[in-house]
Amino acid sequence: MENEIKKKVNPYERKYVSKEDFAELADSVKGLVDIVKGLKNVPSESAKESRAFGIAPPKVEGIKGYEEEGISTDVENPLPATWKNSVSNILGADFGIHVIYPSNGGCLVRIEVPREKSNAGSTHLDFYKHDYRTKSFSGMPSADSVAEWCKRIKQNLEAKK
Repeated sequence: MENEIKKKVNPYERKYVSKEDFAELADSVKGLVDIVKGLKNVPSESAKESRAFGIAPPKVEGIKGYEEEGISTDVENPLPATWKNSVSNILGADFGIHVIYPSNGGCLVRIEVPREKSNAGSTHLDFYKHDYRTKSFSGMPSADSVAEWCKRIKQNLEAKK
C-alpha cells in the first residue's frame, strides 16, 4: 500500500505546457476567431423580425396614380393617408412621418421635425443631426391617436426654450 501512495503535488510549483499542446491551443483559438469573423456580417434574428410582416419591401420608388384617392404610394413606408394628412394639416407639409414595427409587437410612430422648426438644443442637433418625436403604440393607432400626438408635438414646438 505504501507503494501506491502518490506523491503530493505542490500547487505552487510551476507547470509548463509542451510545444505541441500550445500549438493545438493556438489552432483552436484561430478556428474560433475565423468562425466569429464569419458571423460578423450575418444579420441578427431581431433585425430580421423587425421588418413589417417579415418581408423586405421591394426596392421601387413608389406606385403612381393613387395619390388623389388617399392611398399610400410609398412602398418602403406604407402609411394610411389620414396619418399623413394629420401631420401635414397640424404640423406642416415639411414634417415627416415614419412607422417602425418592432419584433415585440405594436408600432412606433416617428415624426421628423425639420431642423429650422426644431426647439431641440444645438448640442442635441449637432450630435444626432435630426429631431425625431417618437411614440410607442401597443397596437395599430387610430387616426385620432396620431392627430392627438401631432397636436402635442405642435404644442411642444410652440413652447419657449
